[in-house]
Amino acid sequence: MLSRLRSSSSPSCGRVLMEIGSFSGLDMVVMLMCWEMLEMDCQLTIYNMLIAVIAPGFHSLYLEAMAKVFTDCSVRMIEKFEKLLEVEASRREKKIDLDLEAEFSSLALDIIGLGVFNYDFGSVTKESPVIKAVYGTLFEAEHRSTFYLPYWKIPLAKWLVPRQRKFQNDLKVINDCLDGLIKNAKETREEADVEKLQQRDYLNIKVCYIQGLK
Repeated sequence: MLSRLRSSSSPSCGRVLMEIGSFSGLDMVVMLMCWEMLEMDCQLTIYNMLIAVIAPGFHSLYLEAMAKVFTDCSVRMIEKFEKLLEVEASRREKKIDLDLEAEFSSLALDIIGLGVFNYDFGSVTKESPVIKAVYGTLFEAEHRSTFYLPYWKIPLAKWLVPRQRKFQNDLKVINDCLDGLIKNAKETREEADVEKLQQRDYLNIKVCYIQGLK
């Protein structure tokens, strides 16, 4: 069902697919995102928005800039591992223990931050509260999908149940971060049609990304 949902460009189709899925996936969506996103039926507007976002992705300079973001973030993670190995080598140890899932999640967050919002989370080199919050919401989503009784729907449960209080705090961390990034993107955006986006000099953007990594 998820693969069909990803391949559907129509919000109405996505809504139907989720409604007919086993045990309905709507609870998960309502929990993690705004329900209004599934209610948009202005397909032409959505199509134009998607084109405006996707068109620059076929620009060779834009692809080069994004490849540079991926490379620089990956190099930063490798340098972190090398420093850890040097520390262990000084203690005559030949290996280090790493949580690769957490490390790659941090790498993905940095890449998304720079590639989408031109913002450097720096989560590879320092502990990120956003990563912790994301993990918390994922664990809660897993818990809700396997628990038989939806006790979280009980009034006041989100304040009385410790697990639900933590989930609400995690959501606040994520939403505050997203609100800040969206606000920054709106303040710095430049309106342009598809042709102008394709003609944009992405080398300048690439310089900004490189400076953000320092």
